[in-house]
Parts: sequence; structure tokens; C-alpha cells
Amino acid sequence: MKGDFHIHTYFSDGVFSPEKIVDLALDAGLQAISLTDHDNVLSYNAAKEYLKTKDVELKLIQGIEVNTLYKDYEVHILGYFPDVNKSDFKNLLKVQQQARIKQTKEILHLLAKKEGIKIAFEDVKNMVAEGGSIGRPHIAKAITNAGGTSNVMEA
Repeated sequence: MKGDFHIHTYFSDGVFSPEKIVDLALDAGLQAISLTDHDNVLSYNAAKEYLKTKDVELKLIQGIEVNTLYKDYEVHILGYFPDVNKSDFKNLLKVQQQARIKQTKEILHLLAKKEGIKIAFEDVKNMVAEGGSIGRPHIAKAITNAGGTSNVMEA
């Protein structure tokens, strides 16, 4: 079986919509994919609904990538088939999203204080699909948009 089980959409630090990911997977001849956005599962239902409009076979596996710390190292854990209705899982996502918002605001504060690069939180938030997860690529793009660097890779 040909598949890709670690795909991000624009609900985290990916570029494409869930629907575009489905199309790209089909074009590539994949038989199965898993959308594993950081700290949210929003892309799954969008992809699932879109897939219903297609007359094709593509196994769609619900997944997630959870960011955490282990012994002061950032660790990304891939999870598949989460029980998204469990209160513990919902609470985990809520805590993760709050941590991302707090971290982003702290980074923006430090950028303004130490580098003189002023970026509004809303400018970063608006780069992410509604309800999605803010990540470092969004902050890098905001730095570049604010003139802090010449390109995202430099940021």
C-alpha cells in the first residue's frame, strides 16, 4: 500500500487545504493518507467530506501530531485514530492551543523588545485557518512581512 501518514495542512504549519491534500494524494497515486496537524484534528472532517464528492478509493486515517517536552527537549508525537470525543483528548487540545498562543505572544514581545520588530498577534493568527495551530513558520512569515528579514528561511 502506498501512503503518507504524516501530512500537515493549513490548519497547522502546512501550506495546503485538506481538500488540496486529497487531490495531491490522488494525483500521486497514494492509497492512504493521514492528516497529522499539530495539536488539532480539524482537517480530517474537511478532507472526509471532500472525499465523499470523489469517486475514488483513498483511505483517510485521522491523526494528530502533539508537541510536548521530554527532559527539556521538544518531542513531536504522532497519534492515529484518536478518540476525538473523549473529554481528556478535548482538554489536551485546549491546553496545547493555549500554550501555542502564550508562546507566540512571548516571542512577539521579545521580537519587539530585543529586535525592534513589532508584529501584532492578530497578524500571525490571521495566517492560520480558523481554529488551527499557530507555529514557528507563521511567526517567521510575519517577521519577513514586517521587514525584519528578507525571507522566511532567514527568519
